[in-house]
Amino acid sequence: MSQDFLRSLRRANRRPNTEATYRSELSDFGGWLLAHGIQGLNELRGDHIEAWQDELHERLAPGTQHIAATALRRLLKWAAIRELPLSNPTLWLRVTSPRVPPLVPRPIPGPDLAVILRELGPAEPGDSWRLRTRALFQVIYSSGARINEALALQRNSFSEGSAVVIQKGGRQHTLLISEAARRALADYEAVRRDGGPALFASLISRKPTAPLRRKEAQKSWNRLCHELGIAPFTSHRIRHSCATTLRRKRVDIVLIAKHMGHRDLQTIMGYSEVDMDERRQAVAMLDTQLVG
Repeated sequence: MSQDFLRSLRRANRRPNTEATYRSELSDFGGWLLAHGIQGLNELRGDHIEAWQDELHERLAPGTQHIAATALRRLLKWAAIRELPLSNPTLWLRVTSPRVPPLVPRPIPGPDLAVILRELGPAEPGDSWRLRTRALFQVIYSSGARINEALALQRNSFSEGSAVVIQKGGRQHTLLISEAARRALADYEAVRRDGGPALFASLISRKPTAPLRRKEAQKSWNRLCHELGIAPFTSHRIRHSCATTLRRKRVDIVLIAKHMGHRDLQTIMGYSEVDMDERRQAVAMLDTQLVG
């Protein structure tokens, strides 16, 4: 049933990462059912779902619990629509969505970001790793792309600094990169010797055309931080830094949300950090009213 459900996701053009995540969570649920002697759909009851979610509460973070709940609810709803032999077609209503704490902005600290931008500014001919790291950082930092979106780009994706990607949920979004990112990509492309179609190529795979993967990208950030003597960061924190920098540059929040690919303003507040200086300036405006 899970495999049929996952194939339905592919038909709906959902992102491969979504399918992989759902497969993992549904496999966990299937393993739990087998461990408790539940062999068929007609034996599945609401109390089984609740017991599994209680167990998830003990071993997983709220965000992962939420993903697991979403995967199971969509599977059971899909099964009900297909009229599969569930014990109850409304089982999907028994899946509880855990409350996830609001997203807290976690941009790269300002001093560390300044060091990174300064060190990645000039090109270093012949150093493929540094040029790839520089290009990937600049692409994410200037476009606000998620790491999966950046790694899905092809060598022919960009046209005049913009490229269309598929975001979470299957929505299209146009990435826009800066001139610095375009120069970094050109410098990286000039030293590449592989014939692969991916915009960012692996340097550790035995296959000469293998694309860069998330784990290798993270290793690049870790290596960069070690060389620069700064705290480690993740790819997603570069995305947070994009939103926060634009916010501090007084860019309109609606424009920032559009640039990041958010559908509402509430989400962008979890990506852009408002610093104390901005709050002090806002509070100072109240004093002008008192004086008046």
